[in-house]
Amino acid sequence: MNVGWYRYLVAFFASCILALSCSLAQADVLRFVGTVASVTTSNVVDARAWLPTKHQLVALPIGSPASCTVQWQFSLDNVNWFSLGSAQTCTSTINTSVVDVPVGFVRGNVTALSAAASVQLWYIGTH
Repeated sequence: MNVGWYRYLVAFFASCILALSCSLAQADVLRFVGTVASVTTSNVVDARAWLPTKHQLVALPIGSPASCTVQWQFSLDNVNWFSLGSAQTCTSTINTSVVDVPVGFVRGNVTALSAAASVQLWYIGTH
């Protein structure tokens, strides 16, 4: 497990405990979207069961990529896709939030990635 991601998870759950607002539903919405090793669209997260409106989008580069760009996307029907926030440079770990957008499906679209590198995509969605 990537040490940065582990620290992020510890901080996330610690903040939930300190705020006394961490519910089982929040813990249930962490999803590993996939590891992407080329310019492509990642696996799709089916979020229809909880219809999140708050989104935490994390990209963890592996192998020190010289270039890496990810555009998170959402859909209500898994056919028509729209940008979820702006495109992010992911040559180092990115962690961005988007709120007030109800989604049914989420995916990461890696639009640039240098050779011999990959990026792990993680998604956390809450109400």
